[in-house]
Amino acid sequence: MKTTIHPKTTIDSVHLLVEDLHGTADFYRSLIGFEVLEEKQDRVSFAVDGTSPLLTLEQTKAKDASRAQSAGLYHFAILVPDRVSLSLSLRHLIKNNYPLQGASDHGFSEAIYLQDPEGNGIEIYADRPKHLWQKDASGQLTATTSRLDVEGLLKLSEDKVWSGLPTDTIIGHVHLHVSSIDDTEKFYVDGLGFDKMFTLGGNALFVSAGGYHHHIAMNVWGRHVAYKQESSIGLKHFTIKLPDLQSFNTTIERVKHNAITFEQLDQSITLTDPSGIKVIVTT
Repeated sequence: MKTTIHPKTTIDSVHLLVEDLHGTADFYRSLIGFEVLEEKQDRVSFAVDGTSPLLTLEQTKAKDASRAQSAGLYHFAILVPDRVSLSLSLRHLIKNNYPLQGASDHGFSEAIYLQDPEGNGIEIYADRPKHLWQKDASGQLTATTSRLDVEGLLKLSEDKVWSGLPTDTIIGHVHLHVSSIDDTEKFYVDGLGFDKMFTLGGNALFVSAGGYHHHIAMNVWGRHVAYKQESSIGLKHFTIKLPDLQSFNTTIERVKHNAITFEQLDQSITLTDPSGIKVIVTT
């Protein structure tokens, strides 16, 4: 059964387990620019439009919440609508002396990288128009990593004031640290139906729906990682959103065909990938 996931599939939200709920929540509110959607004793959810949660932080209950050598989140990526918005985010982080881990031009996007106070990786990026994305002679999308034009980017916001993330910000993609590229490819490509977009040296794979550069990336960079434990801090799960009930039912049939175990609750299913990372698929 070879079918492709619906082209309008998106990454809906990310859910993190943290040790310092209030401190981490303040970071995402005051430095990243999310607005608090709902706050409870053990969790805080964030949005940009006052309605749809994009990020949830949950206080871990585990006594030993170490993430050392565990599969899980490499980074999650916040997609802002344009270069001016990216410029404002960069300017705000610099103004507050928050350390960045990198700033890159990937050809199809421009991005800045940092970590939250608990070590969760974050990318904030803006896409270039799709007609400017570079392809090789065979028509396959190519990715580059070159120096971001920081000076040129900052000029775009010289006369503007940061006021948080724009209301059309979304979670653009998630990048995972996994234990096996081959096994993870079978899960996300064969099982869920994402398309392979490009690879990096056989150690990283990028997949998407609808021809996007990537909705999910996976890598085995560094040391071998262990199966992710449910209680470990970092990524608890991420959510993939399908546009309608028909595409949801088609995905369920594809998952069944590939003998992937899942739990269903109303119009969502919960799966665990080969590295122990939980994925929710909903509509």
